[in-house]
Order: sequence, then C-alpha cells, then structure tokens
Amino acid sequence: MILSGILVPLRALIIGALGAAIAWGWYNDYWWLSVAAPLGVAAIGWIVSEAGVRGLPENPVNAIRLMPWRVLVPAVIAAAAAGAVIIATVELTLPDEPTPSTDVKEIVAALSGAITAFLGAAFIDWAGDGKDSRIADWISSTFYEKYEGQFEAGSAAANYLYSPNVVDGWGPAAREKRAKGIADAIAAGNT
Repeated sequence: MILSGILVPLRALIIGALGAAIAWGWYNDYWWLSVAAPLGVAAIGWIVSEAGVRGLPENPVNAIRLMPWRVLVPAVIAAAAAGAVIIATVELTLPDEPTPSTDVKEIVAALSGAITAFLGAAFIDWAGDGKDSRIADWISSTFYEKYEGQFEAGSAAANYLYSPNVVDGWGPAAREKRAKGIADAIAAGNT
C-alpha cells in the first residue's frame, strides 16, 4: 500500500492539528468546546468499542468492526496533550519587555520542543492500530478471554483464534480474517 509509509506521520499531523484546534478554542472563548468535543469523541469511541465487546462471543465479525473504535480514546488524549503543550508554550512565551536574554529564550524554546517531541512519540504509538499495536493487543486479549474454553484444540475455530500459522498477528486485516473464520467455523459446527 502506497500510503502505509505516511500513515504514522499523517496520524501525528492530524493529532497535532486537533491539538492546535483545541488550543485555538481555548484562547478564543470556546474553552468549553475545547473540553467538551474531545470528551465527546472519546466517549463515542469507548461506547462503540464496548458494543463490539458485548457482541462477543456471538458475533465476532461485528465485534471486530466495532472494537477498533477504541483507538479514538488515546487519539483524543494525544490531541488534548498536544493542545496542552501549545497552551503551555503560549503561556511560557517570554514578554518582549524587559528584553529576556537570548539564552533564556532558547532554553524556553528547547524545553517546549522537547515536551512536544516526547508527547508526540509517546502518544502516536499508543494511538496506532497495526499488527503489534496496543489496540491489536487489547482486541486479541479480549477475544481470548471471551472464547476461553469454548473451542476444542485443533478445531477450525480454535485455529482461527490462536494459531499464527492460520493468520499472522492481530492487525486490522488479520483480525478481520480471524473473525470471519471463527464465525464460519461456529456456523459449520467446527468448534
């Protein structure tokens, strides 16, 4: 896929832009929207993903389509953190009078850059959804928990759930294949 190389930087750009929007709202008399909108988006992500979890073990295909919405929660936290860094940077901006020394200006700029880089690196990874992401790990552990003891070893359903030889990993494409395989095995009675 051509876009796969830019997905992480694109995710960072989107989160940074949302952070800038949060900071803009904060300074332009929309502070309530800067608080309510991220909370609302995070709540939507949580509720939709929980609907997927509640659909297990009966409907694995629907669950696998709803559960990844949980990625909105860390994405919103990352955007809020980016907004907080922007607000802190504005608050830390040194006044022109009395004229601060160049070294003090540079130290404040370096500190702001370091905080931004740290938050970006920490949250961008957390808000991702790939083969070895936190979301993929959460989805796999939820599936293991919900199907524990329901399939006989070696059955088609068990193989789709557990075997890396049948499907490798729990990234978006792999979990779709796993869920469909589990659903088909259950429908065929191969559990």
